[in-house]
Amino acid sequence: MSHRGVGIVGYGVYIPWERIETEKIVRERERKRGKELEKVIEKVRHGLLLREKALAGHTEDTITIATEAAENAVRMAGISPEEIGSVTAGSESKPYAVGTIARHVASFIGMGQNVFIADLEGACNSGMQGLGFIDSEIRSGRIKYGLAIGADVAQAERGDPLEYSCGAGAGAFVVGRTDPIATIEDIAAFSSLFMDFWRRDQAPVPKHFGRTTVEAYMSHIIGAIANLFRRNPDLSLKEFDAITFHQPSGYLPMKTCNALTQDEIPYVEDRSIAERMRLTEEDIEKKVKPWLRVPPYSTTRNPATRC
Repeated sequence: MSHRGVGIVGYGVYIPWERIETEKIVRERERKRGKELEKVIEKVRHGLLLREKALAGHTEDTITIATEAAENAVRMAGISPEEIGSVTAGSESKPYAVGTIARHVASFIGMGQNVFIADLEGACNSGMQGLGFIDSEIRSGRIKYGLAIGADVAQAERGDPLEYSCGAGAGAFVVGRTDPIATIEDIAAFSSLFMDFWRRDQAPVPKHFGRTTVEAYMSHIIGAIANLFRRNPDLSLKEFDAITFHQPSGYLPMKTCNALTQDEIPYVEDRSIAERMRLTEEDIEKKVKPWLRVPPYSTTRNPATRC
């Protein structure tokens, strides 16, 4: 096995073509607000930066959407599907309680039977967890190529604010050592038992604790960056040409960016690490905003972590 760097050798995206304007949902769900309705619409449009969302068609689900993204990734990588030794699929909207997305995708695109498969469950983070697992399998020499997928048909209760932003889509990465278009230099872990968002067994839609989602988002994004810098003492955010965050809305990434401009960065006690994490307004304009991609089709949960 080659000792060249592990990286992304192909990527693919699939977003269903059907769309609905977020404003139409807001007008229907919030019509009892009367004169306050236009203020709510403005908040969604200019505060959350939501314009429209992608909808899965009647013949689509998380498996078909994941398959489309996987096919695009393999096609870009220019390899045979049978060369792929492992598939992970991260999702919070599995069609089957028992029965994996990953095995369906492996069968549909022709990987054969000699392949490791795993579905990873989690709101927003399981797609990236899969990428980390695939990276480790390749570095260990167990497989030559791996496929990591994040796919969701995000759901929300009728009338819940989540309904404004929950879209559908998938992102997939083929990872390997041969001619990567981007190498994986490091991956830093961060997780906690922050129960701001969950779905009980047999419940049709998830629930959440409202504004605590902001705290959960910021603490995990900032915590992950701090852990990365703890592992790499010579690294700072200023060295990066492009910075992108998980994008459930436009509001949360920008609020986190604002926190990183402050003298006291929240959730970071080590001042030397905080100093290396600090951004300027110019950094945000040049390095973050060009990669803010939520407004066109809204959040797809796990794929939004990856795309």
